[in-house]
Amino acid sequence: MKGQSRFVGYMLTVLLSVLVLVSISALVYGLYRTALEREVTAELTQMATQVKDNVIKIYESGKNSKIQPSNYTSVLITDIDLNLPDNVAKLNYEIDLITASSLYSYITAATIGGVNVSGVKDASLAKIIAKTTQDPIIKVEFDLPNIDIIIQGKVRNGLNDFLRYYKYNQNSTIYDTVILGQSDIIIRINSIS
Repeated sequence: MKGQSRFVGYMLTVLLSVLVLVSISALVYGLYRTALEREVTAELTQMATQVKDNVIKIYESGKNSKIQPSNYTSVLITDIDLNLPDNVAKLNYEIDLITASSLYSYITAATIGGVNVSGVKDASLAKIIAKTTQDPIIKVEFDLPNIDIIIQGKVRNGLNDFLRYYKYNQNSTIYDTVILGQSDIIIRINSIS
């Protein structure tokens, strides 16, 4: 009997030790995760603000340009190297520029069975979305409500992080656009049939 009670005592001691170690590990991981999320959010906010400020800067200088491209051509008015970092707290990230066209407004106002499922009622003219592509997934959005031109593009991990302002002539109509990153084609969606 005495041998069994010692064995039970040892087992309870080991079980209690394991429980304490697991609790401490969970607490440390929770603190680490909170600190990491705070750091990533701060860095994404800083980068999104930098992109936003440069979009406004390039927009103001590009809108004042008097250059008129000939029919079915485009002209690079100005560009800015953003010098974005390679990662955010050792996580991969991407930054998107989105123009809220009628298509974007339609998607953000989606309903199922007459019930709004999107949560976004009023879309601004443009958005900057910075987010991580690894766990933890953190997203930061900024609205650009006073940009009346098309903005588009994406940068991943700071590669090709140029912001460019183009004027292009499509069927004798001049359009302005700001592009983030590498773009081989300028997209302008007017409607979907």
